[in-house]
Amino acid sequence: LQQQQMPSSISVTFEYDPSFLTLDDFPGDPNRGRELPPAHFTIQCKQQSQGQNDERVLPTVTVYSNSLLFLPPVPDMSMPFNVISLTSSLYAYVIGTLITIVVRKASEKIKYKLYPNKKPESKLRQWKKRIKAKILNLRGKYKASDASAAFTAGAETREESKDKPTEEEAEAKTN
Repeated sequence: LQQQQMPSSISVTFEYDPSFLTLDDFPGDPNRGRELPPAHFTIQCKQQSQGQNDERVLPTVTVYSNSLLFLPPVPDMSMPFNVISLTSSLYAYVIGTLITIVVRKASEKIKYKLYPNKKPESKLRQWKKRIKAKILNLRGKYKASDASAAFTAGAETREESKDKPTEEEAEAKTN
């Protein structure tokens, strides 16, 4: 018995959309994936008789597979919203700050032109006043302590002066 090999052929076709889809081509829920249709195979066999030249054709058989869920890489659909909201927030903050500064400066200038006596002193002038007051206070204490030392040197003893508050303590109590 001699077996002859039958010439065989197979053809495969596959349909799919382009790989780069625009934003509008994506479905409502792109994270679910894309459903590919089921594949189908059609098989047609011819059978040759052993002693004869006639071929017998068997019935055609079509086999279907299950559908396939394809998960392509999906862009982040919320990214445009995130970018727009972040930049809008940044612009609102910057512009709001600038408007606040400009309006406050302008209103203060107008107020001080109308009422010059309400203008607050600068920090430097406040410091100068404090330093002058402390210097005058120290000068006064020094002069008062010299005068009281000369007065109390001969009249009082040491024990009596310890019980008595000094001028600095009396002045501290009054302040």
